[in-house]
Parts: sequence; C-alpha cells; structure tokens
Amino acid sequence: MGNMTEHQVLEELKDVIISTSAEFGDALPENTYWTFSFYTTILPAILAEIKNVVVPQSAAIGSAWNYLDATCSLIVGVNQLTDETTHRPVATKIKGTVNISSAIQLSVLTSLSFGAFGGIGFAAAFGAGFLLSLDDLTRTTRCLLNRDYWLKDSLAQLEKLNKLIPRLENAEKKLKENLDKQGNKESWGEWALERKRGRLKKAKEAREEIEDAIIFRTAANHYASDSEKFKQIINHYLQTISPTFQETAFIKNLQIINTKKPQEVGQLHGNERDNQRIAEQLQYANHTPDRNNRENQIMQKNKDSFKTSVRDTIIWAVAFTGVLLACIPGLQLPALILVSAASFLYFNKNKEKIYHAAERTAARFKLALKMSYQKISSYFSQSINSTQKIMSNLNVAADLKNEAVQTKDEKINPPEALEPLLSVKQKKLQQNQTDETSTSEFKNFNFK
Repeated sequence: MGNMTEHQVLEELKDVIISTSAEFGDALPENTYWTFSFYTTILPAILAEIKNVVVPQSAAIGSAWNYLDATCSLIVGVNQLTDETTHRPVATKIKGTVNISSAIQLSVLTSLSFGAFGGIGFAAAFGAGFLLSLDDLTRTTRCLLNRDYWLKDSLAQLEKLNKLIPRLENAEKKLKENLDKQGNKESWGEWALERKRGRLKKAKEAREEIEDAIIFRTAANHYASDSEKFKQIINHYLQTISPTFQETAFIKNLQIINTKKPQEVGQLHGNERDNQRIAEQLQYANHTPDRNNRENQIMQKNKDSFKTSVRDTIIWAVAFTGVLLACIPGLQLPALILVSAASFLYFNKNKEKIYHAAERTAARFKLALKMSYQKISSYFSQSINSTQKIMSNLNVAADLKNEAVQTKDEKINPPEALEPLLSVKQKKLQQNQTDETSTSEFKNFNFK
C-alpha cells in the first residue's frame, strides 16, 4: 500500500473510531441506566416486597456505573469540542465543555467517596444532560414554529455541507487514483474508498434535501400574505453567509427565485440536474394542491425532529429527578417510581437499536463461523492434497531409485556383453550332453 493510500485509510479509520465512539458515548449511558437500575434498584425492591429476597450486590457495581458514565461523557465532550462538521460550532463547543466538566466532577466525587458523594455526582451528571437536551428542544421548536429561524438554520447546514462535500470528493478521487495504480481491489484501500463514497452520498442527499426545501419555501412565499417580510429576511441572511457560499449557483438561483414568481423564473445557474430539481420545486409552489402537500412534508420533518427532542428531554428530566430523589432520605419510593419510568422510557427508545445491534452481531457471528468453517475445510483440503503430493513424490522417488539400480546393473553387465558368454555356455552345455550320450552308447555296445 502506497504512502498516500495508507494515509487515507488511516484517516478513514480515524473517522470510524470518532463516529463509533460518539455513538457509543451517546447510547451507552441510556442503556446502562435501565440495565444497572433494574438490577440495583428495581429488581431488589420488587423481590424484597414479594418474597423478602435480597439480590446480591457488589460493592463496586455503583462506582463502576459512575466511572462508565463519566467515560462516556468525556468521549462525547471531546468529540463535540473537535467537531468540524457541525453547523452550530459555538453551541456544540459549549456542550463539549459541559460534558467534560460533568465527567470530571463525577469521577472526582466517586473516587473521593462513592457512599457519600457518588449519588450526588451521578445526579449532577444527569442534570447536565437534562440542561443540554433543552438546547436541542429549543432549536427544533424554533425550526417548527419560526420560518425565519428555520431558514437561518438550514442555510448554516447547507454552507457547512458545501465545505464538506468538495473535501470528500477530492479525497475519494485521490484514493481511487492510488488504488488504480496499485491494481489491488482486495485491500484496506478499497474498504476506505467504499466508505468514503458512502459518506459522500449521504452528504449530497442531505444537501439536496435542504436545497429543495429552501427553494420551495422561497418560491411559495410569493403567495403568502407576508411575502415582502420574508423576502427581506432572505436577503438579510444571504448577506451574512460567506463570500464563497454567495458565489455558488444555488445562492444565485435563490436570489432570482426570491425576486420572481415561479412562472416568471427564466434561465437558471448550475448544471442540468440541479436545474431540473429547482424546476420541480417551482412547479410545486405554483399550484395550490401541490404547494400544500409539499409544505406539509417539510412541516412533518420538523415535527418529527421536535417530537424526538421532546421525548429525549422528558426522559432526561425523569431520570435526573429519580436519581436526585434517591439521594434524599425518605424519598426512596418516589425515586424508585421515577427511576423505573426512566428505565422503561430508555429501553423503549433504544429497543430497535438494541434489536438491530443484536441482529448485526448475530449476522457477523454467523459470517465468522462460516468463514472459520471455510478456512478449516480449506486447511484440511490443503493437508490432504499435501499428503497426496508427498506420497506421490515418494512413489516417484522409489521408481527413480529402482531405475537407477537397474541402470547401474546394466552398466556393470550390459546385455550385449552377456550374449557371447551365454552362447559359449550353451555350446559347452550341448557338447557335454553330446559327450555323455556317446559314452553311454560306447558302454552299451556289444563286441562280437
């Protein structure tokens, strides 16, 4: 593997590690909450109430839970501080700082004394998570109810994607060129190329979705009662974006559409495919039934994001309150109820992820078994073939040895040299037989 390809593969592996760790840091606390709380809180309370059974508890299980959540908060915080793809860099870095601070306080309090401060530190960590969830709730609410804020947020996402996509395209091109030079299609480089193409495809799909929504709402604004107000807002936001973004074909087309009604829009900038997409959105905006349906699609996407944020905030609030009440003497029953509710909500939220993760794990395990069987079968086949080759070689060697011995004998007593000797012996044998016959006749002769 060449140096450039090796560097690109390492970059792709780095992205895999970062994205996986971010997903791991986000999802693990939610799943550890319902698994640990079920064993340490819910199940003991149920069994103690029904059969007076005491569930054995390890002294280290609580502190391990805290350290695990602290590690996850640290991973998420570091990823947020170093995230260069977010369209809200300030808010993301604030979240990263809060998560890292939460991880530090949880680790310190747990190490000082889990019995005295572990519960408080854990409650504070979930309190920080609850506060951070309010930011996402605020953003999705504003995107749903405030069209101006939605436009600002969408343009920010689009600008960030326009910076990311050329980098991915350039990286994909260089990686493909290096692989073509090597001619190796079964390498880590091929894996990195396929993954790069997947990331590029997702980024382009996200960009097209945002562009289509902005174009449609800008075109449909001509039929709104407050169209002039929104036109001014669009012009204002277009002045705040970067000069590079202002020079793109999309922004130039958006400026045209903002000033002309859909049926009045003439020549557009950009390639044929992008212009066809824009023409399709203009057609939606120009007809009332299509306009209403398209607007409902955009609103539904915003509603889905809003519902997800509301659900997450509620779960954080319930989990935080339950853990906080558990630290207060005499409030164990309401704490148990809230912790049980949060555990159920967390499990319900992640059950599909858990199912798919288990499904993927089973598929990978099955594939691993299949590959192991194939390798074992191949090994035995190779062993049998090797044994057959060895036996064949031994037989060949034995034949060669016999031929060599025969050849040696022939060299010592060649057939041509033996023929005269055999003739002499045969003649002498015949002469002896003749003499014996003559002697016998002479003895038997009667003299008269």
